Amino acid sequence: MVGSRIGKALKGAGSGYWMVLPALLAILAIVAYPLAFATYYGFRKVLPNLAGEFIGLENYSMMLDDPDFAEALETTLVFTAASGGLSFFVGLGLALLLSKPFAGRGALAVALFLPWVFPPVVVATFGRLALFGGIGPVSRTAEALGFGNGELLLLDSGVLLSVAVIVDAWRTAPFVAILLLAGLRTIPEDVYEAARVDGAGALQRFFSITLPLLKPALMVVLLIRLLDAFRVFDLFRVLGDRNLTSLSTYVYQNVMLSQINFGLGNAAAVFMFLCAFLASLFFAFVLRAQASTGLANSGLQRDAARDGGGTIAGRRYGRSGRALGVIGGMLSALFLAPLAWVFWVSVAHASGAGEARSRVRRCSPTPWSSLILRSRRDWPTAPS
Repeated sequence: MVGSRIGKALKGAGSGYWMVLPALLAILAIVAYPLAFATYYGFRKVLPNLAGEFIGLENYSMMLDDPDFAEALETTLVFTAASGGLSFFVGLGLALLLSKPFAGRGALAVALFLPWVFPPVVVATFGRLALFGGIGPVSRTAEALGFGNGELLLLDSGVLLSVAVIVDAWRTAPFVAILLLAGLRTIPEDVYEAARVDGAGALQRFFSITLPLLKPALMVVLLIRLLDAFRVFDLFRVLGDRNLTSLSTYVYQNVMLSQINFGLGNAAAVFMFLCAFLASLFFAFVLRAQASTGLANSGLQRDAARDGGGTIAGRRYGRSGRALGVIGGMLSALFLAPLAWVFWVSVAHASGAGEARSRVRRCSPTPWSSLILRSRRDWPTAPS
């Protein structure tokens, strides 16, 4: 009886809801429990090893009055707008470039995708290394321009935030480009051909055809980038240490490193969730009447024959194709330059350290110097 009823329910009009029920239950188990946990302790005054008493919205009031929270919120919003906007527009330009046939397009795609392969912690280490005095190009440039010791840049929150924006945009712009390139490949070429016949220029085709048809993909990618930048943690933690704070580092500081402010940290976590949820709802309402994005299609497939320049992908390219190839080569060098610099620094310092060790071995140390050399690894480090 039970099996027959389930079968009839699955055959009914609402069978789709029954099919997604297991996935929905799994999502609720993963998301609802941590949210309920944070909400529960956000309304309580938590003491060490005690759940505390119910205090209502007092934790949220303390959070709004906390100057550290105001600084973290301001920094997060600035970083989200700057990094998300920069990576979005750069990624859109790269996607438009990769959608055209030119020599070396595949190599450019590989070079652009390399920064996205590195974890955020590694990329943050690259950015912090660029600020070290005597090694990093940023600190050397600051010293050459007369701004004093380049090491002081590691203590300036404004400089750290600017470097964080550039580093994060360098890493995430290729991801945006790949997604938007897939969306561009869903636009039929016949539409552009008809527009060219009607005399529409490049800008007219972009604003009248590309942007309207690419709007669903643009909105989805923009939402992904803004939410990704809004929850930034590891980039700030590694690059700025304690001189650069975000909402995520604020929550971590109060929840994981402090038992007294445990309720305050959970209130901040609930606040972050509500902000992300409201942003997602806004984009959902905007996309409600839009068509499917078609992001599953590949954007690097072989091109069809083009008119005008008489170009066929992988065979012949006109003057515009060669110009795009030069631009692609310059962009490849730009995206690969940080990786080349890090590799050069690692090799140069490794060889310098090897030469220093060889010079020490060639000399004939006295018993006291031998003892010092053998115990140098045990020397205490200077207090920070």
